[in-house]
Amino acid sequence: MTTGGARFPLLPWLVMAVGGLAVALVNASSNLLEAERDGESLTVWAPFVWEFSSYLTIMALTPLVGEAMRRIPPQRETLVRFAATHLGLTVIFSLAHCAGMVALRKLAYALAGSFYDFSHGNLARELFYEWRKDVLTYVLIGLTYWFFQWRASQARAPAAPAASKSATARRRCFCRRRIFYGSRRPAIMWNSKPPRARTWCAARWRLGRVSSPARASCACTARAW
Repeated sequence: MTTGGARFPLLPWLVMAVGGLAVALVNASSNLLEAERDGESLTVWAPFVWEFSSYLTIMALTPLVGEAMRRIPPQRETLVRFAATHLGLTVIFSLAHCAGMVALRKLAYALAGSFYDFSHGNLARELFYEWRKDVLTYVLIGLTYWFFQWRASQARAPAAPAASKSATARRRCFCRRRIFYGSRRPAIMWNSKPPRARTWCAARWRLGRVSSPARASCACTARAW
């Protein structure tokens, strides 16, 4: 299920949206309960601004992570390139996340007649603090999109043609045939064919004058399927 073409798969985005909404609600309510338990003064709306500013920014960045996973998927031949590229993208993802959520928080605080300070006097420390959490968020988003992309690729793969029961049960080669003059029926011997091999018979008739009745033989050769 997509909107606007295959560039925006909707289902993995909805999965992340539902999961992220649950996490935001739990974290906001936890902040309120912990503040009440510790006797701290905390306005009711502040934890919801913190959590939902982060939630909205991450949901805006989620399709970009999915596109990165589509363009650079995990493959055995390019695991080093995959890991290095996505590790670098986590830094960009975290910076964009911090910029978006801080802008939304400053706007909400300004509307409430207050001021929001993100750095607390040490911007590098706060950025590193957020990056640690954003790495886990990026991995979770990437795994979700990769799973749905893998499922879609499996659904698009052509189904292997079903072999008939007779061909599956009895793949045999007419290996050797001897015809004797004077007999009513030829003597035929069948040999089982090796699995995953297609066998064909090339008739090489060898006629000669011998003491026994004239006979002909068919030699069998095998080819890979």
